[in-house]
Amino acid sequence: MMSAIRDYVAELKAAGPEAMGFFYYSGHGAARETGGNYLIPVGEADELNEALWDDSVELDWVMERLDALEAPSVVAIDACRNVLKLPEAQRSLGGGEAFRGLRRTAGGAGERNMFLSFATWEGETASDGRADDGNGPYARALGIRLNEPATTVRDMFEQVR
Repeated sequence: MMSAIRDYVAELKAAGPEAMGFFYYSGHGAARETGGNYLIPVGEADELNEALWDDSVELDWVMERLDALEAPSVVAIDACRNVLKLPEAQRSLGGGEAFRGLRRTAGGAGERNMFLSFATWEGETASDGRADDGNGPYARALGIRLNEPATTVRDMFEQVR
């Protein structure tokens, strides 16, 4: 996942300041008590140990790379932001850290050269949608709104909400 993100950032950099980046992540997110929000690759959340953090990508790492570019970016995160209900025996990872969903990021939207959107509020889960659909409500609404004219990125995401 980190390699794909590096490739994406390189392509956006090569496109120059007139380009606009769009980074969409769908999956699981977790906050580490020692700091940082992490995007967890498929299958990694099954192994609740210290390697989970090593194999995950810190959201601030992604945002820092995008923010360093001249092109503005939209970052859309379709991930849970809740505390996972793990069995009591599995409630801590490596150093007694509780496994949580994404929390607020340092330097939010408006402070960076980007617009940041989450599928759900801090402390809440993001719906995966119906089994026969394949997309959750955030992805479905985003797909519809991306194909419609909007006056601003903020207006578009207000309609997604």
